[in-house]
Order: sequence, then C-alpha cells, then structure tokens
Amino acid sequence: ETLMPLILELEEQYERAKTDETFWAEMNDLWTHYVGRPSPMYFAERLTDHLGGAKIYMKRDELNHTGAHKINNVLGQIILARRMGKTRIIAHVPSRGLIGYHGEFLTDTRGTGVMNRVFHSWAPYKGAIPGRRAGVLISMEDGEAVAYALWNLEERGRMFVGPQTKVYQGMIIGEHSRDNDLEVNPLKGKKLTNVRASGTDDAVRLTPHINFSLEEAIAYINDDELVEVTPESIRLRKRYLDPHERKRMSKQHG
Repeated sequence: ETLMPLILELEEQYERAKTDETFWAEMNDLWTHYVGRPSPMYFAERLTDHLGGAKIYMKRDELNHTGAHKINNVLGQIILARRMGKTRIIAHVPSRGLIGYHGEFLTDTRGTGVMNRVFHSWAPYKGAIPGRRAGVLISMEDGEAVAYALWNLEERGRMFVGPQTKVYQGMIIGEHSRDNDLEVNPLKGKKLTNVRASGTDDAVRLTPHINFSLEEAIAYINDDELVEVTPESIRLRKRYLDPHERKRMSKQHG
C-alpha cells in the first residue's frame, strides 16, 4: 500500500516524458557514444598489437584465395594449415584486423566456413592494415533526407540512409564510387512547375540502402571518421563536421 502512490507518480512522469521531445533528445545525447578506428597501444613506450588466435575451417578449394590471401592482408601469420576433409587453418592475427572480417569470411565461403577467435598474446606492432579505397558521400545540410535527392545520388555510389532519415552536416550518408570524398545535399527536393509531361511524375524507386552492424561500421571507417552509436541507430560521421576544419586538419596531417 505504501508503494502504490510512488508507482502511480512514476507512471504519470513516464507518460509525460513520452510526449516530451526535449527530454528524449537530452537522453539520446547522454547515451550517444563515438568509436574510432582500432589502433595499437603503447606498452613501455613501444607500440604493441592485441594478438588474436583464429581457427578457420573451410573447403579445400577456398584455401588459397580466401584463407591465406585474406590473412596476409590483415598482417596475420599462419601457424598451421591442415587438410582433413575441410581445411583447418590456425593463425595469429592482430585483433584490429579481425574486426569486421567474419561477415566477409562467410560471404567468401558461401556460408560454409567456420571461424573461432580467442586472445593469444600481446605482440610488437605489425604495421598499418590497409583500409577501404573508396571515398564517402558527406551531407552538407541538416534536416531529413528526401527520396528524390537520394535517387539522384545513387549514380554517385551506394547509400547508407533512407528517405526521411535525419542527417546533419558532416554525416556520412553513402559510399562514393570514386576514391575521393564528396559533399552532397540529400535534402534537395524536386522543383515543382505547372507543366506536366508523361513520365516525369513517376514514383521514385530507391535501391535498398546498406545497414551496418557495429562491427561492420568500425571496420569500414578510416582514421578521420567516427562511428556514432545511439540507442536507436548506428551512424557514420567525419571526425570534424565543419568542411573548412576538415580541410585544415587534412593539410596538417599531410
């Protein structure tokens, strides 16, 4: 009986909070975290790598292309390669090279491969791991993305957001088909006129956009980019949102 008034009061506060946009905006900011690209650590003034032990099982004909080639790309060292029906590979790979690799591994092996990972040891820094080569499409405005604008941008590359998605300046909304970054306006709507012609008012059909998991997003970004994690979504953004600041910092870092 003594708890009932408190419970009723909490229920009333919750009902009021559900309609308070300011409250949820503040809570969303409180729960927002930013994650950068994985990097080695300093121990006793030496760069060291978090080394993982990966056990991989795949079909025999996938050994050369999928196994050894991909492991070498992420600076891994193959310890054991044995063929027993399926090929078994044991390798020591920097953990930062294994982030995001599992999905790519399943794609390469058509879902038949099995990979297990466990911490092995700390090891000397093995060098930089090659990142993506493609550039990104960066929003230059704040607001909600428009379907017509995204449809026009599809020829520039693949989209990471859909229509009516809230975007902001410096947010990454897609992957550029070329190797340079491009600032675009996803808010630009279709200009309306009094003239009507056959075929001009057809409904816009968009290619489904890409949804990243947290691991895929961390593996995708470059050093000048961040992953923004909120309770509702995972977004990609530039480390410096202002375009002039981005240019200035890129010049400082060569």
